[in-house]
Amino acid sequence: RAHDAKGRWFQCSKGGGYQKWAGLAWYSVEWGFGGARLRAFPKSTIRNELHQLQTGITYTMMAQGKMGARFLQGSLFNDKSPSLFCIENTGHSQLLDLLGYLNTHTSSYLLRLMAQSLDFRPGYVMNLPWSLVSSSDLANLALWCTSAKELLISKQQLEYTYTRSTGVRNFSVMGDQYTQTTSEGIAAILHSAESSIERLVADIYGI
Repeated sequence: RAHDAKGRWFQCSKGGGYQKWAGLAWYSVEWGFGGARLRAFPKSTIRNELHQLQTGITYTMMAQGKMGARFLQGSLFNDKSPSLFCIENTGHSQLLDLLGYLNTHTSSYLLRLMAQSLDFRPGYVMNLPWSLVSSSDLANLALWCTSAKELLISKQQLEYTYTRSTGVRNFSVMGDQYTQTTSEGIAAILHSAESSIERLVADIYGI
């Protein structure tokens, strides 16, 4: 399941339910030599090849009517995990702004208004009103939430980033150093950070 040193196996996002920020990396795909073995299968088709393994945002298309966007980096994806990418090389800041926005009640509510089922198909996501106003606070909070979620899921055996170590060492929260922080404490602070993101997005859109 792990990505080996020869670059043969890579993690693949393939749906999995509702989860925000990071996680659900349960699968790996043999992608050695640019997916040569996959191409060898009769009638095989590699879709969105230019965006595979690129940095972006992915989400589970059907997740209980809630948008759960996750940071995507160095991973493959399929139709069950539609993904978004920046057209221009603007760094991670714009992606993090968008990630924070997508993981709010505002975006989920608007998507439910547009969608005719529980599926949040890419066309609906593309029609979401997206403010081009960049917010360093929003990007920083989204980055922190992603890092916190990665730490929390690193204790789950099905996750790609699973580690056997117990406890969290050297965890930085807004510049402050936390040592041996419990997962319950991280989850509580994560919830507070998400509340701050909700307020920021509401202010940007004048809600």
